[in-house]
Amino acid sequence: MIIMPEIITEIKFTKNEKRLIDLAKRGLIRTIASSQYIKSPLNMTAIRPEAIDAAIEAAYTKASQEALTEEEVNKQWEIVVLLCNIPWKRHQPTQTMVDKALEQATLAAQKTNNWNFVFALLSLSSSACKPSQFAIDKILDSTLTAAAQLNYREIVLKLLNLTDSKNKLNQNTVDKVFAAAVQTQNWDIVFDLLNPMKPLRKPSQSAIDAAIKLSYKAAWEAVQQEDTSEEELDSLWQNIVKLCSSDKELPGPSLHVFDKTLDQATLFARRTGNWTFVFDLSNLPGSSRKPSQFSINEVLDAATDVALRTNDWNNVFKLLNLPGSASKPNQQAVDRVLYRAFEAAARTQNWKPVIELACLTSPSQQPSVEAVTKALSSATELAAKNHNWHPVIALASLEAPASQANQGTMNKILDLVLRKASRYELMGKKEIATRAWETVSLIVSLKPPATTAEQKLVNHAVDELDKVNRMRVNERLINLANCGAWDEILAHFNLDTCIIPPPRIMGEVFRHAVCQNRWDVIEKICGVVQPDRRTAADLLNIAAREGTIDGVKLIFKLDAQNKPTLSFIDNAISIAKFEKNLELVSYLTCEKIRLTQSIKDPFELSKAILQNFLDNSLAGSGLFSAQVRGIKTILAHFKRDLAQGESEKALMETLRELKNIMGSNKVLSGYYKYIEAHCCSQGEQHHLGAEFNI
Repeated sequence: MIIMPEIITEIKFTKNEKRLIDLAKRGLIRTIASSQYIKSPLNMTAIRPEAIDAAIEAAYTKASQEALTEEEVNKQWEIVVLLCNIPWKRHQPTQTMVDKALEQATLAAQKTNNWNFVFALLSLSSSACKPSQFAIDKILDSTLTAAAQLNYREIVLKLLNLTDSKNKLNQNTVDKVFAAAVQTQNWDIVFDLLNPMKPLRKPSQSAIDAAIKLSYKAAWEAVQQEDTSEEELDSLWQNIVKLCSSDKELPGPSLHVFDKTLDQATLFARRTGNWTFVFDLSNLPGSSRKPSQFSINEVLDAATDVALRTNDWNNVFKLLNLPGSASKPNQQAVDRVLYRAFEAAARTQNWKPVIELACLTSPSQQPSVEAVTKALSSATELAAKNHNWHPVIALASLEAPASQANQGTMNKILDLVLRKASRYELMGKKEIATRAWETVSLIVSLKPPATTAEQKLVNHAVDELDKVNRMRVNERLINLANCGAWDEILAHFNLDTCIIPPPRIMGEVFRHAVCQNRWDVIEKICGVVQPDRRTAADLLNIAAREGTIDGVKLIFKLDAQNKPTLSFIDNAISIAKFEKNLELVSYLTCEKIRLTQSIKDPFELSKAILQNFLDNSLAGSGLFSAQVRGIKTILAHFKRDLAQGESEKALMETLRELKNIMGSNKVLSGYYKYIEAHCCSQGEQHHLGAEFNI
C-alpha cells in the first residue's frame, strides 16, 4: 500500500524550491536533470534538504496514480533516484526520506515486477545518502522471501548482491530466503546461495540442516504418491546430496543431520532398490561432511540385509570398495558381514560372497585374521559333512595382502582332510574320496605368499597322494582292460608323466590284450613298459596255442632281461606241437637254436637254422623230399658265398631261394620268417617284402 505524503504546513518554500517540487510532480526529469539547481553545490544553496524531500515525495506520490502510463511512472521514479543520488551532504535528502523512498519503490516493484528503481536506490553512489540497514532489512525480509517463492532468481540474486556488497547483509535474512527457496523447491536460487563462486553471505548451518530435513521429508512424501515418477524422485535426492556438499566457505550440515540423511537415503534404497544416493553421500568430494563411523557401518549392515534377501551382493562390495577419500566401514563391520555371509552360505551353498569378502586387501576394509580363520575352520567342518571342499580350497589359498589363516590352522585342516580322504577311500566311496584328495593336493601345492602347512605334514600328505594315485591307476587300467577300452589305455601310456603300474598289474593288462588278440596294443605299450619274464612266458604260451606268429615275434623283440628263458621256449614248442601250429614250432625252434648255441652273428645263425632243418629231415621220406634236396643246395651255396666274403648277398639269395621252394610247408615258413626277422636288416626285409608282396 502506498504511504500518502504528510502535509507539511510549517515550511515555506522559496520560489526555486517550489519550482523544483512542481517539476518533480509533473515528471519533468530532463528539466530537473539539466537545471542549475542540482548541477552544482553553488546553485543548490537556495535549495534546502526539506525541499528535496518534498520533491521526492511528490514524485513517488504521483507515480502511484493509476492513470499514468508505464513511461510516465518510470519518469517519476527516475526523478526519485536522481534526487536521492545528490552527492553534497548539505543538500541531500534526509535519511528518513531515502528510507521511505526505498520502501515505496519496493511496494511498487512488487506490483509491477519492475525492480530497477529498487536496485538503483540500493546502488546509490558512495557520496549519496544511502538507505539505512534497518530499511534494507525491512524490505528484504518480505521482498526476498516473496521473490524466492516465486522463483524470481535474478531479482533475488541482484538484491542479495547489492545489499551484501554495499551493506552488511543480515544472516537471518539470508536464512529466510534460503528456507523459502527450499520450501518451494526453487533449486536454482537454493544453489546460487550455496555457490562458493558467488560473493554472497552463505546460509548458516542451522538453515542448511533445516533445508535438508525439509527436503528428505518431501522426498518421502513423493514416494507415497503413486504418480511420482522415478525421475522426480531421483531429482529430489540429487538436490539433497548437493545440500549435503560443502567446501571451505560453506559450513555444510551438522554431523547429526548428515547421519540422519544417510539413514534416510538407506531407507529409500531399501524400498526402491536405488543405492546411488547412499554411495554419493558416502563419497562427497573435497572437504564435505563425512558420515560418522557408526552411520556408515549401519549402512553396510542394511546393504547386507538386502543382499541376504536378494542374493545380490553388488551394493555391499561397492560400499567396501569406495575411493580412498570416501567414508568406509571399519574392520569390525566387515567381520560382521563375513560372519553373516558364511551363515547364509552354509544354508544356500552360495560361497561367492564369503570368498570375495575374504579376498579384500585394503587394510581398513578387509576382514580380520580371526574372522577369516574362523570362516576357514567352519567351512572345513561343514565340508567334512557335505563334502563340498571348494570354499575350503578358496579360503586356504588366500595370499597376502589378504587376511590369512595361520600355519597352525592350516596344519589342522590338512590333517582333517587327509583323514577324511583316506577313510572314504577305504570305504570304497570313490567320488567323495576324490573330492577330499583333490583338496589335499591343492593344500600341499600352496606356496608363499599363501600360508602353507608344516613341511613334515606336507611330505606325509604327498606320500599318501602318490599311493592312492598309483592304486587308482592300477584299478583303472584293469577295468579298462576288462572293458576292452584300449584307446584309453594307450592314451594313459602316451602321457609324458604317466604312472607305470607294477609288473603284476601290467601282466593283467597284457593278458587281457592277448585274450582279445590285441597284439598291436601290446606292441605299443611295450614302447613304454615291457612285460616281465614271467608275463612274457605266459604271453608266449598263449601265442603258441593260438598260432599267432606276430605275437611270438613281438615276445622275442623284448629286452634281454624280459625274454622267456629256454625252459619257457621248450614249453611253448610243446604247446605249438600239440596245437599243430608247425610254423610256430619252427620259429620257436630257431630261437632255441640261437639260445643253445649262443650264436650272435646273423649269418652263422642263418646257416645253423638251415642245417638244423636238414638234420631233422629224412631225405626221400615223403612229400617234401624235393624241398629237402633244395635246402641242401641252398645251404651249400650259402656256405660257399660266406667263404667268399659275400655275406649279405648270400643271405638275400638264400632267402629268395628258400621262398621259392617252401610253398605251403609250414615248417619252412617258420624258418624263413625267423631268419628274415632276426638276421636281415630292416632295409633287406623291406626289399624282400616288396619282391614277394609280403
